[in-house]
Amino acid sequence: MRFAELLGRSCFSFLDGASHPEELVARALDLELESIALCDRDGLYGSVRMHTAAKEQGQRVIVGAELTLARQNAGPYHRHPYPAVCLLVRDQHGYRQLCQLLTEAHADHDKGEAGIDVLSIASRAEGLLAILPHDPRCPLSTDELQMMRESFGEHAAIATWRHLDVFDEARLHTARQLSKRHQLPIVASARPRYHQQQRKPLADVMQCIRLGTTLAEAGLALQPNAEATLRAASEMQKLFARERSW
Repeated sequence: MRFAELLGRSCFSFLDGASHPEELVARALDLELESIALCDRDGLYGSVRMHTAAKEQGQRVIVGAELTLARQNAGPYHRHPYPAVCLLVRDQHGYRQLCQLLTEAHADHDKGEAGIDVLSIASRAEGLLAILPHDPRCPLSTDELQMMRESFGEHAAIATWRHLDVFDEARLHTARQLSKRHQLPIVASARPRYHQQQRKPLADVMQCIRLGTTLAEAGLALQPNAEATLRAASEMQKLFARERSW
């Protein structure tokens, strides 16, 4: 079985990732992944380091970014979870489109904050692949999903993941519903925050810094386990064994 991780995240994701781009590339090579996309939050800050490491190690990588969606009265965007759209570059024109979207997303926001609406993203769909990481706690609206489907066409998909937590079944159920309603394919992701499970303690510390709290007081704001890690194709196959129709 071949597998490409399309929602990779590094330590350049505003305290929402706990591995360096080079570590993700090396781990992807160890796991024999077909490819790994770096989708750091609202930026391309780790892309150069990722490409340098990929060239040295012979691992295929994909440039991308996870764009935070603007919401009225949503509060600071450093809080988690947040609605987002992941955009992967398909060609040079797509790279320019993504750079322009990121510039727009950061305009009129404080440092470390960003937000952009789906209409702006939809207007720059050419050359990009849209992966919609649907989380029931911060879903895209029906209108937003339909707009993405109409703008990106066959270059759009819904992403779901299993972290062995209380939200797994809700994510899978909703992904199936939205896929059928909007004619969008589903892609499976490990939705990794780190390249190995041993980085979970560091990820917790970074989460606390982002939320302005302590490890003792963070409670349910922290991940309940260390399942948000990069995974091999065989592991993904076991996690989604019931979803053969995808």
